[in-house]
Amino acid sequence: MVVRGIREANDLDLVVSDDLWDQLLKEHNHVSDDDTETKEINKIILSEHIKAWGKFGDDFLANVQISTADEIYGVKYVNLDIIKKIKSVYSRSVDLKDIKLIEKYQKK
Repeated sequence: MVVRGIREANDLDLVVSDDLWDQLLKEHNHVSDDDTETKEINKIILSEHIKAWGKFGDDFLANVQISTADEIYGVKYVNLDIIKKIKSVYSRSVDLKDIKLIEKYQKK
């Protein structure tokens, strides 16, 4: 959302292919967190929790997010409609605010 000028952020979420995820699992120590596969590399925490989101529809699968990504300045970013769907599932107050910000941005 930062790259689009929608709002500032304190973190960065990345989506990687299943092949890269499998490679990271092999190369780094595994930490289990509430049935979620996570990896910590220096101060970067990798989490597999989104794999379970396939039950909410194909848009939640990493390969779909990658293949439908928007390219901005040569870098791919998850499509805003998919971000809205993900945030609607989380439905935390910050996510609901983000949905409103995205919708406002999309009306421009």
